[in-house]
Amino acid sequence: MKATRHSNDQSREAYFDCNATTPVLPQAAEAAFEVMAIFYGNPSSSHQTGLRARDLLETTRKKTALVIGAHPEQVIFTSGATESIQTAVFSALHYWKTCPHPSSLTKILYSATEHKAVPEAIRHWVKTLELPYEMVEIPVDSNGQLDWETLKLELPQTILLCTMAVNNETGVIHDLERISDVLKSQNSPALWLVDCVQALGKIDLKLNSSRIDYAVFSGHKFYAPKGIGFLYYRSEDLFYPLMVGGGQEKGHRSGTQNLPGLAGLGAVLDLLLHDKSQAKARIDGSLLIQPHEQLLKYREKLLAVLQECFPKLILNTPLSFSVPTTLNFSVPGFRSSELLDVFDSAGLRVSAGSACNASKPDPSHVLKAMGFPDWRSTSAVRLSFGPLTSQKEVDLACNLIQKASAALSASCLLESQDLSEPPSVELNGVIQLRLNSNNTWMLIHQSSKTCIVIDPAEPLVERISQIIRCQKLNVLAILDTHIHSENSSARIRLQSVLADRVIFDPRQVDSLGWPSVHPNLKKISLKSSQGLTVLVLEVTEKSSLIFSRITDSDKSQDDTQFLLGVLSTAGDLSVQFAFCGGLILDRDRSGSTFLAHDSELAQWIQENTLICPIRDSVNQFATTLHGGQDSPSFRADLWADPCVKQDELEVFLDQKSPQPLLIVDVREPQEFSLCQVWSQVGFTQPIRNVPISRLVQFMSELLLKATDTPRVLFLCRSGNRSLQATQALRKLGFRSAWSLEDGIALLG
Repeated sequence: MKATRHSNDQSREAYFDCNATTPVLPQAAEAAFEVMAIFYGNPSSSHQTGLRARDLLETTRKKTALVIGAHPEQVIFTSGATESIQTAVFSALHYWKTCPHPSSLTKILYSATEHKAVPEAIRHWVKTLELPYEMVEIPVDSNGQLDWETLKLELPQTILLCTMAVNNETGVIHDLERISDVLKSQNSPALWLVDCVQALGKIDLKLNSSRIDYAVFSGHKFYAPKGIGFLYYRSEDLFYPLMVGGGQEKGHRSGTQNLPGLAGLGAVLDLLLHDKSQAKARIDGSLLIQPHEQLLKYREKLLAVLQECFPKLILNTPLSFSVPTTLNFSVPGFRSSELLDVFDSAGLRVSAGSACNASKPDPSHVLKAMGFPDWRSTSAVRLSFGPLTSQKEVDLACNLIQKASAALSASCLLESQDLSEPPSVELNGVIQLRLNSNNTWMLIHQSSKTCIVIDPAEPLVERISQIIRCQKLNVLAILDTHIHSENSSARIRLQSVLADRVIFDPRQVDSLGWPSVHPNLKKISLKSSQGLTVLVLEVTEKSSLIFSRITDSDKSQDDTQFLLGVLSTAGDLSVQFAFCGGLILDRDRSGSTFLAHDSELAQWIQENTLICPIRDSVNQFATTLHGGQDSPSFRADLWADPCVKQDELEVFLDQKSPQPLLIVDVREPQEFSLCQVWSQVGFTQPIRNVPISRLVQFMSELLLKATDTPRVLFLCRSGNRSLQATQALRKLGFRSAWSLEDGIALLG
């Protein structure tokens, strides 16, 4: 069996993450290549090749000045916005350190929605230069606008004010004219730094006629190559070089200039210098710079489709205060990562916010500053396009949004327009719903169309309800393993939300939800002469599927465990799953450590019983009595590299082994259904979909296999979830679990 790469079909992809970076304009790429191939001289050289390079450099500087309304000598080229910010902050602080000024000037102001690069730069240079200045954050309102009273109150003590022109996460336009008026009305000596990264090509800039002292820009945010940017500074006495050495940029920024990047930037600036009102800038017959009115129509169409597909959508971008190229929204009941994954599988490239913060789990500081609750931040999606986006791209994006919505509906995560239709995916067995490191467990029995919910978390109530209604299930019980404040009301609220689906009397349950009266409640006797009160899920000729609880007599009745197992007609109980409120899987406590102190539970479970925790901070998902640690090679297997490298995949697939090979895609059904590229990348073997939310059920299947345990190769989009699944299996002693490093995204 072979696996080969294939080229991306970009006609099926819609890139709408332009606030993170834009595609490079073809003419910009061509100009950059021409410089590398032909005009490769050093601008500092005095020979003819160098003079040509210098001419390109200075021509680009003149274009830059024309676009932003400045003089060429007020522009220096940098590697991008971050360097420009560092240089501007350093220059401003050096100015005040060397310039006599009243002792009352002690503060540096910055807006609460500023890109993190700004306060981080301020903090760094204040500390490095050992300056006494206090950093003060200016609040914003729900529209992202500055709190003007705070600004007016703090300005008399301020040496530096930092604001944005356009916010990168929401598209909010800051009222630069009003800020300028406040500075002038107070006769403030404060220097003013403006982040103009998202403003280039979207709003008119006339910096030389403004009060702005420093403005920063980045080329790759507007169709130029990465690694090129520029800084505007109002006057020579306000500038102090951050980088010294070769004396380039008239001594303002040493280091050989990035001439290919400058050539690309110059090509983009040529577009901006056309008369956009006449819409004459055309290349290959396509209109490039779209007029403002057209961009507004794009936004209107995209928003209409989003609201149709996600009726509960909440808009985080205040439309009347923002550029038309950014839409930030949240969908109740969904985390950002879930929506991004399904959009990406459909071919729509969007993000959750700032690309610089994409790896950080914290809620957006921008949405938090606007007063929005955390759930809106953790659910936020940013869809951003640019002035060069075409109608064809917008139409494709709308089509992909509809496909993603349909996949979510088919997977029982989004309310379908037609509830009479059966779901395309039937859920069965144990399902794990994770909220941060906490677990909610659902036990679905399709044969009887029933369900049990354990430890429901408040933010998951709507998700659980949607699944149950979509799957047309009746609820046997809603239970907690223990009483804890954050979940105390979730069980009660879920009972209320599913009032027409519960088949127990909520008035006849104890403090953890266990029923005293129930149509499925039965007392049984075991072969060991022990007795149990159980909920019977299914009865067959040879056995019964039962669900029970056990409570350690030494513990509070408000802390219990639940068992799911098969009871034979002879009275033997085989426990497949144990749900434990006292079990926390983390780096300091293993399942076996917990069980050593829980003799009541230990006497009920077997070697292959999966113990399901309330909290799992290390993505172990579940453990067993020994957690695989009785295997002599357990530790070596666990810490061995579990990844199959991309260039080793074909060899791995062709390996001869007595163990059968099982290839498992751990993406959720809505992603899997949208992105089945197996034939395109060369997989000839059927791929099984085991979503990460059902990994514990899959673990149980493997544990119950007495022989013929397969080799398992886990796949996902980026390799993150497949690596979690692989490590979880290895912790249980499965030596032949593997993950495809970097995921199928690189195969495609």
